[in-house]
Formats: sequence, C-alpha cells, structure tokens
Amino acid sequence: MASQTDITEHQRSVDALIDIQAQLASVINSTSDLIWSVDSEQFGLQMFNCALSDYFFQQIGIRLAVGMRPADLFPPGEYVELWCDFYRRAMREGAYAVEYLVYTRTRTLILNFNPLRRDDVIVGISVFGKDITAQKAAALELQRSETKFRTLYDSTRDAVLVLDTSSFLDCNQATLDVFGCASKDAFCKLHPADLSPPRQPCGTDSRALADQRIETALRTGSARFEWLHKRADTGAVFPAEILLSTMELDGRPLLQAVVRDITDRKRAEDEQKRLQRALRLLSDCNISLAQSEDEKALLSNICRLVVETGGYQMGWIGFVEQDAGKPVRPVAQLGASDELLDRLRISWEDAQDIGQDNIGLAIRTRSTQIDRDFISRASQVPWHEAARKLGYQACVALPLNDQKQTLGALVIYAADPGAFGREEVQLLEELASNLSLGLQSLRSRIQRDTAEEASRAKSAFLASMSHELRTPLNAIIGFAQLLDMGVPAPLLPEQKESVGHILNGGQHLLGLINDLLDLARIESDRLEVSIETIALTSVIEQAITLTAPAARLRRIDIRPDSTAGLYIRADEARVRQILLNLLSNAVKYNHERGQVTVTHETQGAYCRIMVIDNGPGIPADQQSKLFESFQRLGAERTTTEGTGIGLVICKKLAELMGGSIGFESTVGIGSRFWLDVPTAPANTVQTPAPTAVGVPDSAMADLHGRVLYVEDNLFNTSVMRMVFRQLPGVELQTAESAEAGLELVRSNPPDLVLMDNNLPGMSGLEAMKVLKADPQTCAIPIVAVTASAMPHDIQTGLEGGFMAYLTKPFDVPELIALVRNIMLTKDRK
Repeated sequence: MASQTDITEHQRSVDALIDIQAQLASVINSTSDLIWSVDSEQFGLQMFNCALSDYFFQQIGIRLAVGMRPADLFPPGEYVELWCDFYRRAMREGAYAVEYLVYTRTRTLILNFNPLRRDDVIVGISVFGKDITAQKAAALELQRSETKFRTLYDSTRDAVLVLDTSSFLDCNQATLDVFGCASKDAFCKLHPADLSPPRQPCGTDSRALADQRIETALRTGSARFEWLHKRADTGAVFPAEILLSTMELDGRPLLQAVVRDITDRKRAEDEQKRLQRALRLLSDCNISLAQSEDEKALLSNICRLVVETGGYQMGWIGFVEQDAGKPVRPVAQLGASDELLDRLRISWEDAQDIGQDNIGLAIRTRSTQIDRDFISRASQVPWHEAARKLGYQACVALPLNDQKQTLGALVIYAADPGAFGREEVQLLEELASNLSLGLQSLRSRIQRDTAEEASRAKSAFLASMSHELRTPLNAIIGFAQLLDMGVPAPLLPEQKESVGHILNGGQHLLGLINDLLDLARIESDRLEVSIETIALTSVIEQAITLTAPAARLRRIDIRPDSTAGLYIRADEARVRQILLNLLSNAVKYNHERGQVTVTHETQGAYCRIMVIDNGPGIPADQQSKLFESFQRLGAERTTTEGTGIGLVICKKLAELMGGSIGFESTVGIGSRFWLDVPTAPANTVQTPAPTAVGVPDSAMADLHGRVLYVEDNLFNTSVMRMVFRQLPGVELQTAESAEAGLELVRSNPPDLVLMDNNLPGMSGLEAMKVLKADPQTCAIPIVAVTASAMPHDIQTGLEGGFMAYLTKPFDVPELIALVRNIMLTKDRK
C-alpha cells in the first residue's frame, strides 16, 4: 500500500531557505569586513567569508576550510595561544571588541567577538573584523594636530583669543601676559572695550572704530589693522597689530583675534625715522655749510634745519666768551621763546647757574652731553614750567670744537624722552663737527677774502701810485737825459752838473718806487724769480759800474777780486739788485775816502759773495733790527738818503733763489755783508753767445720812415719829440687817444707805433688788439711806452701782442736803439 504525501510546500520552504542562505552567503562574501565563526570546543572554523582568507592567509598560501583550528592556521607559538585566548574570553565574558595589529601587513583591525548560543548553551563564537588603519591614522593625525595647535596656541608670544561681538570666549597664556590678567576666567569676564583707551591715535572713539573693524572681518572674512591697547592691570597703553579671522562653531559665527605687541617695532620704526631725519638734517646742513657766505645767516639756517628737517622742538647755538663770568652767548635760535632762552644765563664755569650743567659740561669737557629726561631733573627746576609749555623733554648739548679750543655749543631739545639714541647722537656729533669746520672755513674764507680785497686795494693803490709817479718822472728824467746828451745843445760844466743832480734825484725817486713795489709783492707773496746759470763776474762788474758815480763823489775806492770762470744758479737781475743795494749801502754809510772790497769764497755747493767796508759799523744793540722794514738805525736823522726797505727786499730775494744773506759788523772797524747763492754744476755751464754787433752811429742818418706815438700827456709827447730829433730821417706823428691813433694808422699806416697803455677811453692794450686783428695793420710793430709797470701789466702786454714793453721813465738811449733796430729790420726786409 502506498501512501503519497504532498511535499510541495515543504519543498518550497526548503528552496526558499536555500535561496536565503545563498543570498546571505553572497552578502557575506561581498563585504570587505571579515566574518567567520568557530565551534566552542576546538575553535574550528564553521563558517567564513572570502575576505577572511584574502586578508589573513593569501600572502602565506593557506586555503581555508571548515574545521581548521588556530593550530592549523598559525605557526606554533604565541599566535595560536593568542587566538584561543580571544575565543575563551568571549565564552567567559560574552561579547567584546579588541584592536588587533596584523603582523603580516602592519594593519589594524577592530575585532568583535560574540558567543553563539543554542538553547542557552554556547555552541560557538562569531567574529566580525573591520580594518580601521585609515581611521586610526586619521585619529592619530587629528590628535597630533590638536596637540600641535594647543602647543602653539599656548606657547606663541602673540595673544590668540576667541570672541564674539560682545565678549571673550577663550584665550591663550600669551593673552594673559600681554593684557596683564591673572587667569583666563578673569580675562573672559572683561569687555573688549576695557582693553582700549577711549580714543585711538586717529582721534576716533575706540568702541565705534572696533565695531567697524569687526563688521569688516565678518563681511570679508578677515581684517588686519594696528590698534592702541591698554593693560588691564596697569592701564599702560601699547601699540598692537591685530588680525581678525572669522570662524564658525556649532553654527555660530565667531572671531579669532591674533594680537601682537609691536612696541619694539614701533620704537625701532620711530628710531629709524629719527635717524633718517638726522641723516637728512646732516646732509642739508652740509649743503648750507658749503654754500654760506655769511656766518649769521649760516647759524640761523642751521637752527632752522634742526627744527624743520630734524623734527626737533628747538635748536640754538651759543658761543663761549672768555671773560671772568665765562658766559655762553646765544647767537642763533629757532623754536625758543623769550620765556626760556633769554632767562638761561648760561655759563661754562665749573660752578654756575643750576640747570645748565650739561651745556657747561659739554663745553668744559669738549664732549657731548645728553639729558634724556630734562623735564624731571631737579637741577632744571627754574625752567621746568617754560620747557613743559614748549613741549621739551630731552636735550643734547654738542660742543663745537676746533683743534685748540671749544667755539661754543649746538643745543637741541626734543619732545620725545626716547630721542637721542646712540646712532642719532653720532649723526648729530658729525653735524656739530662739520659745523665747527664750516665755521672755521667760513671765517678763514672771509679773512682771506678781506685780506685779498685789501691786497687788491693795496695793489691797485700801488699801481696807481706807480703810474702817477712815473708819468711826471718820465718828463723829468727824459728831459734831463736829453740835456745830459747835449740835446738841443751841449751844456756848460755847471749846467751839466746841475742836470746830473736832476738825473740822480730822478733815479733815486725811481729806485724808491721800485723798492716799494717789490716790498708790496713780497708781503703778498707775489714776487717771483727766474733761475738760470749766469756768470758771476759780469753781474759784479755791472753792479760796481752802477755804483761807481756815487763812490767817486765820496772818493771811495771799490776793489773787486777776480771771479773769472765762476758761475752761479740764480736770477741775474735779482743778484745784480742785491749786490747794487749792498754796494750802495757800503758807499752811503762809509767814511769819506773809505774802502769797499768785493770778494768771494766757495763753500760746498754755495758761493759766498762778500761786500766789505771799513765804515763806522753797526752797534750790537741795533743789529737785530737791520732786516726789518723801514728801519734805518738812526740814519734817518742824517743827510744820507734811504728808506730802510732795501735789505728786507734783498733777504727775500736771496731766499727765493735758494740762498741767504747775512752780515757781521764791529763798531769802529766796519761791516761785512754776504750773499750765499748756489753754484752752477759744471755740466750746466754754457758758453755765452756772442753779442750782436751794434749798428754804427753813421747808420742813424740813413734811417727813414714814420713812427706814430699815441700819448695823452703833453709833457711826455714833448720828451718824445726831442728824442726823435736824434733820428732826422724818421717822421714822428702823435695822437692823444687810442681812437685817434687807430684812424691815423688806417688812413696812413706807419712803420712803428709807440703806444701808451693808460689812455682816455680805449686803452692802449685794446687798441693794439684791434690793430692785430685787422689784416691790413696786423704786421705793424707796436711797442708799449707806458707808466703801467706792474709785473702783470708787463706780462699781459707782451702776451697780448706788444713787440716790446718800455716802462716810464724810459731810458732815452735804450728807446733810440730799439727804434733804430726796428727801422733797420724793416729796411732789410
């Protein structure tokens, strides 16, 4: 008998269960988490997903199978026991979680162990594992970041705080230090307005301006600005730099503020500004020193620059006085008032009016004195109120030193007690040093300009005097020379003697003029010499020849020794001038029928030329004055002529030539004067060139031509007319002005022009240049015949184009010889 049961529903349930198990297996195997279970007896695998095999065992090549125990999965040792302990704990304590470091992969798992029960009996343990390596690293990094932030937050020197629009929420330790608060709680109880003065430096109310800054930060995300804060404990104000940044906490907008105390930076910036002002002040003052021509204007300008460029409150300059009270006299000031400076009564004595010890000390010690708290010093009490009104706080006194003494002081006042730092003072000291040098230079320049102006006035006077004296002397000496030459007719003996006296007197006056001009050039250091090799014999003979007439009148014998073959290095004209002076003195101050000897001796590289007389001698008590100007040692009370400047000139001339002059004298025996000059080395001596053969007098009658003489003085014109009577074949034309002379030259060119320089209207030099610039007249020789006898006049004339330059009073024979030579040269051409 068969029974048949319909199992359709049962089969459907089995199929459904199988399908569910398949789906569950698919889900379990698709997750990256590790899932497995073990039995409760030997901890063998009952179920596991693919992730377990891949995660743990793929690298070591183990294929998992149901029933595998820990001893089958791990090498013998601690790992087997470790997993068994995990399972036992779950059976003992129930569900729990543990972090596990996978040694083969250096990864971290979080393992959840759960006991499996059936009828309240543990039959196994299920395990769920999740890789938390990334989360672990992120958490660790977060922890490190938080630690770092907290470290920075608490250790930074800047104040960092969190606030909303009306209160503080958090702050770091630096905030408490910066604002002078004992604790964070105490700080957070403060209102932001409590940490600012009522107004900011711009003058705006602090609370209103703070609201504006907060609004800007909230709108734009950040705001950076400078702010004036104050401490909560002392109320001291300090500058700060603020950075506001927006942040959000639990949906609430907040602000983080970073507050940096910039007191040191501001101080450095202020110091830099002061240094820049001081440097600019130094530069501007140096420019003023270089450009100033007036001391008072210079000092006033320096004080102005101190106040305006240097940014100080006051500057004044005082000069020291050397009287009994040793006062310091203010000479320039700016920024002061009568209330202060006029009451100072400053002295540089050791003990004087209180309150000015730094200025007096600066002058006495020649060193800078700085008072950085002028307004609070007890010694400054008499000036406290005035200084306070004027805003003075600090003071520096800078001595104005030259090499030998202190001229005075530059005193500067500032409103900032921190003024006058080391570098700033160094710049101000350089300013004071430059001012001292500038004052000395300006005074020297003014003295030099004054001396030069006086010298120019003196030179102009001497030139004028020389011209005015030479002009009449030209007529006197010129007519006397012509008379002495027998023009227009020979003289009787008595007449010739009288004319000789006129000539001697004229030559004496001319000698005085030349001596005075030489003395003037000596005093102005403008006397020059031309050194060359000259024969000593020729110079001595010329000097003796010029002295001979005076010696004959007094029947004095002049005896020279032989100097043949001896050469010296000197200026020939100046050696002759010295010897002539020494010989003239030996004759003038000698006895009648006395004797004068001219001798020499060689001393190394020098030759000593001696003039010895047997006159009365010079008393010992008067010998020291012999080389002083205008000293005649009593001879002024006699009839002996002289000025007392000849020996002064001789001494200077000797020194200019590298030599010297000296003397010895004994009363009743006589005097010995000598001139030492360098001898000429043998290799520099040259054979004198042969002298030109003169033109015989018979050629005078053969001279023909026309000469124009331009002269405005009728007496000099008369002298010239008489001179040209000696040249009968030469026609003389005259003109009284340069303009008239130019017309004559252009209308009828002469063979020679004799030109005075000092003419009414156009000068002779200007007329000469006009003729030289004209091709029709440039070849005409032009000779200056003028009373302008100063060396620069002669040099300018010769360089300008004059063929020769004759100074009045001219020597008649010399003029005739010059005209004759020029006319003969013209005829030969």
